[in-house]
Amino acid sequence: MTKEIETFIDSIKNHPIFDTPTLFFIGGTALAHYLRHRVSYDIDIVSTQKLPVAQIKAFAFSLGARHIKDKNASAFSINTGEEIENYHLKFMVQGIKLEFSYFRNPIGHAILQRAHPTPIEEGATLKIATLETIVALKIFALFNRQKSRDLFDGAIILEKNLIDIAEVERIYSFAHSQSTSIRDYIDAFKALDDEGDNSLDFLPQHLHYKTFAKKSQNERFVHAREMFLTQYDLKQKESLDARKKMAIKNKKRDI
Repeated sequence: MTKEIETFIDSIKNHPIFDTPTLFFIGGTALAHYLRHRVSYDIDIVSTQKLPVAQIKAFAFSLGARHIKDKNASAFSINTGEEIENYHLKFMVQGIKLEFSYFRNPIGHAILQRAHPTPIEEGATLKIATLETIVALKIFALFNRQKSRDLFDGAIILEKNLIDIAEVERIYSFAHSQSTSIRDYIDAFKALDDEGDNSLDFLPQHLHYKTFAKKSQNERFVHAREMFLTQYDLKQKESLDARKKMAIKNKKRDI
């Protein structure tokens, strides 16, 4: 994480708004907190209940934050009869994007059931979800948008064996009912969602700094996609080999 992000987290980690089990830290920056694998500029806070809008706004404005209105607010209200702010609030503060979300999707809800958040450091009110939960949410995000940062995070998650390939397949099956394979689905990704998004970034101490440093955003997208597919193919092969070995072992045992 950057010093700016660390300083910001340090400034909010003891705020009373987080003194509740229903609000906690997730997302790319939370993943970077655990893995230290890239830079992330966003603070994502999830709620297990509809957002306490007035309380969140009071907190954000006390930091000098600027509220960013959701362009889909009117359509959301017409279609659902509810205010989008009950589900999503976004602010900019000190150059950092601060977002609060309540997931309407049942998959997100199911993943959060095992979040088991703990204080980001001893004595802090700000809590962070377990690495397992953040990983599952990242894989779910990968199947719902086409971002280079999600592709890169997914590649690192697979490389570090932080999720079983069967769980990846399960999350995909819930996210998409189509018969397209994960490989074909990811291979068809276009960089449209990535336009103007420079969030896949690194510091010199990061392992992949030299790999991405001089690439354009489109080149970063393509390389991150290749990284994910390489790791996905490798984990699929490892899973198949393991099943073959188990089948042979069981066959010998039955003889």
